[in-house]
Amino acid sequence: MHDPVTFQQFIAASPYTDPVDRKKLLFVYRAVEDFAAERRVQASSLSILEVACGVGGITLPLARLGARVRALDIDERDVAALLARARELNLDRNLAALVEDAYTFRHEARYDVIIASEVIEHVMDPDALLANVVRHLEPGGLVIVTTPNGYGPWELSNYVRPRYVMRRWNWLRRLLGLPPYAAGTGPDHCQHFTRGSLKKLFDRHGLDVHRFMNSDFVLTISKTMRGHPTLGEFDADFANIVPHWMASGWYVALRLRG
Repeated sequence: MHDPVTFQQFIAASPYTDPVDRKKLLFVYRAVEDFAAERRVQASSLSILEVACGVGGITLPLARLGARVRALDIDERDVAALLARARELNLDRNLAALVEDAYTFRHEARYDVIIASEVIEHVMDPDALLANVVRHLEPGGLVIVTTPNGYGPWELSNYVRPRYVMRRWNWLRRLLGLPPYAAGTGPDHCQHFTRGSLKKLFDRHGLDVHRFMNSDFVLTISKTMRGHPTLGEFDADFANIVPHWMASGWYVALRLRG
């Protein structure tokens, strides 16, 4: 039996330091712990998958719970960094990470919990990604999705950032010897969701919204203010009282229907 893990122990495994990211981790922690309690089991008995895991900001804390965690990402360097950090934290016994594509991976296992954090806005076909996620989910399982508000302060601020605009200029890319810009192949967002369009996406795949939370508000447009312990925390807290359409992003916990 695995000893219960406090939230402070949970977040200690993550490289995340910004207040809004800590808020995201708290959302994940509570959703997973409550899901386990509902099933009358410990979180350590759950099987969890994270798609597009990056360097493990969420994956490593999940492994700290003692759960059987599997993670995948298409970036070999990120997966290597995640595995190295897992070994440093002695979390590699219950964590496996592989270079795989969230669109096309096929596992024999089904998972109690699947997490897709900050990924559906980057892909050209979010329906295909969610279909693959649901295919690997246990009946009644939990899905956690985090994504920007496609018309919130953070997303709208990107349209006035010179780097964001200029890297789409193919005439400039040609001058620099770079390949033509292609949506869905880099850091830019190619999906811009409203809460309504997000709900329709989830409905198409039999996922019902169980919890919904705003992430942060307007200070996130500044990296300095976002990362400031006091200002960043104020912004994340203030987001809890603004309408959903004013938030910069959302955290959503979903349950598979039936």
